Amino acid sequence: KAYGLTGLDANWDQEAEKLFQRLNLGEGESSGKHNDLDPIWQHPVTGAKVYVGNRRAASTKRILSEHGIGAIVNCQGEDSHNFFEK
Repeated sequence: KAYGLTGLDANWDQEAEKLFQRLNLGEGESSGKHNDLDPIWQHPVTGAKVYVGNRRAASTKRILSEHGIGAIVNCQGEDSHNFFEK
């Protein structure tokens, strides 16, 4: 069981909404399972967000700019490529 729920008896949409509330994310801000970029936390006062994204998001300046992203933490292997390293 995950948090007391099984895959058979869980209302996963409802559980996701509970999680988004705990992470200070508004309704609908994480809308799909295959997004290039999704917020996983929002500061309750400043509104600053932490995102998790894929390679496409990390390599596309337009996506980064649209979300106000100015820094990327690369959590891949040491031999991975940093797209906009200064």
